[in-house]
Amino acid sequence: MELWDRAADILRGNDRGGWTVPSADVYPYQWLWDSGFIAEGLAALDLERAFKEIESVFRGQWKNGMVPHIRFEGGDTRFYPRGEWDSRRHSGIEHETSGITQTPILADTAHRLYQMSSEKGEADSGVGFLERVYDRLRGYHLWLWHQRKFEDTGLLVTLHPDENGMDDSPMWDGPMSRVKVSEEAGEMAEEKMRTEPDTLSGNRPSEDFYAKNYELMVELKTAGYDTRSLDEDYQFRVLDVLFNSVWAKSNRGLAKIASVLGEEEDSRLFLSWADDTVKSMDDIMWDPESRIYHDYDTAAGRRIKVRTVGSFTALFSGLEDKKRAAEVARSLEDPANGFATEYMIPSTSTMEESYDEGRFWRGPIWPFTNYIICEGLRENGLEREYAGLRDQTLELAGRSGFRECFTIGGAGTGVGCFSATAAIVLSLLSQGG
Repeated sequence: MELWDRAADILRGNDRGGWTVPSADVYPYQWLWDSGFIAEGLAALDLERAFKEIESVFRGQWKNGMVPHIRFEGGDTRFYPRGEWDSRRHSGIEHETSGITQTPILADTAHRLYQMSSEKGEADSGVGFLERVYDRLRGYHLWLWHQRKFEDTGLLVTLHPDENGMDDSPMWDGPMSRVKVSEEAGEMAEEKMRTEPDTLSGNRPSEDFYAKNYELMVELKTAGYDTRSLDEDYQFRVLDVLFNSVWAKSNRGLAKIASVLGEEEDSRLFLSWADDTVKSMDDIMWDPESRIYHDYDTAAGRRIKVRTVGSFTALFSGLEDKKRAAEVARSLEDPANGFATEYMIPSTSTMEESYDEGRFWRGPIWPFTNYIICEGLRENGLEREYAGLRDQTLELAGRSGFRECFTIGGAGTGVGCFSATAAIVLSLLSQGG
């Protein structure tokens, strides 16, 4: 149980009294999707503490229902561009936050925590938790639907690379190439590069990427972070597989939560949203030639034909066609696609020109996506594939520590003592093998 104990120690060390930092050194605040994974890992140690992790995220929820991807707390100002978001002007709350959201995993996590409480004979505690967070979750999902729904599809649009968590993935290169950088954005990017720890210099995104990230933030802020007020020529509007797969799964989770609480009309609504999303993924994102799902660039009107790990997160969405799910799994294991590496799953196919073994989301393996795909494989009855990926993910942490990400050769990269990695290890160990 050494791996278990080490993982538990990391989560305790990064605990800030009811919420958890991803990393004490580099990420001193609370991130939305990190806390989703962290809460599930914490549930293996202390279910009540896991409840608090999710509830703490909602301390940053805006009055309009939006849940920001970062909730700033404390006096640490290292993480750019904390003050530049100007969130208090738009949010209606006192808490300082970012102005964008992130992969909407919270409802799925909340439902998982309820299931765990039932399995432990603590269903009353689980119901109490659901009662405390339901209106928050419902408001968030309504905001996503009304602000981000793309035309007459069941898909949501992503407006910033940081919103799906795969920050500098080459999937964004096309849309980002159209973003023009102002002098101010260039200066902010230079400052960001100067403040990056030297130990991470070969791992982080480029200065140009940071500049364009900042430029998009300025445009969103100018629009009051309201999709309907954005200029028509805003260049970053992407339908991405990861965000929408998790959106579908979380709507299924929220439908189940609503049913537990007797909100049957809501339950039917959220279930219909999930079904609409999966249908639209099949219609718009499925590529019959490559036999995988691709992100879609709405400004260019075409699929983004870059092979990334995000393609396989479609398994998590609740695909109705189990033959297609098996086909996606076969594509993952096909050496010709560049994902069947020594350790899996690289964030970008090794066959892509943009592949970079050690640079953030352009090559390294991330436990976030490994876990989502593990769950997708398991839920589709692909037990052999699930067990193989689960064991590899645990082996990476055992071999190289609780790093932010890993190379395909098994070396750790990014920050150490990373909370989400520790939490995912606890979740995978809890599942047995």
